[in-house]
Amino acid sequence: MTRFFLNKVFVAVGTASRQPDGKWRLTTWRPDGPSGHQVLTDEQLKRELRTYWTEWPTAGLILDQWSKMPKWERGLKQIQFLQAWNTLSYLGRYDLGHKLDAIKTLDEALALAPELIRQAWAEAQEVT
Repeated sequence: MTRFFLNKVFVAVGTASRQPDGKWRLTTWRPDGPSGHQVLTDEQLKRELRTYWTEWPTAGLILDQWSKMPKWERGLKQIQFLQAWNTLSYLGRYDLGHKLDAIKTLDEALALAPELIRQAWAEAQEVT
């Protein structure tokens, strides 16, 4: 795995790994956790790296330090929340997503999310 440093106004670390289909997965990490990824061909990866990234030997150490911070843990929870909302919206259950929004804390919302998702899936199965 090769690690890179993003040459933009904000700080990010990228990791590139070869996928089973031969393409590359370039994942972008920030101090508050993963922020996205791209799947690229060899040429696309070369262009992306040449344009936006600098190979940075200590990027892995930076990523390791970030992963031990409270901001990182909160970022991971925010991603879990977003994934739950995305699942509910995929199932057409915006009403259940809004229930998550109404909960006062992120931890409480994440505790309720699996039950709401189970409910939405079960109801979707009844329809088909």
